[in-house]
Amino acid sequence: MDADDGTFFMCYEDWRDHFDSLFLNNDFPDDWTGVRFRSAWNKANSGGIPAKYQPQYLQRFAQNP
Repeated sequence: MDADDGTFFMCYEDWRDHFDSLFLNNDFPDDWTGVRFRSAWNKANSGGIPAKYQPQYLQRFAQNP
C-alpha cells in the first residue's frame, strides 16, 4: 500500500457519485486457463463456474444461460 504505483482506494459511495461505468482487466498468466467476456454478464454468458477446465466445457460454459 505504500508503493507509488498509481493504486488508490476509494469507497463505493464516492465511486458511485463520480462514475457510471466500470472496466475490469485481468491479464491471465500464460499457464492459466481463462474465459474472457466483453461487455456485461447476461443470461447468455453467466452460467457459473465450469466443472472441468477443458476446452469443450469452457466453450459450453460461455453459452450457458
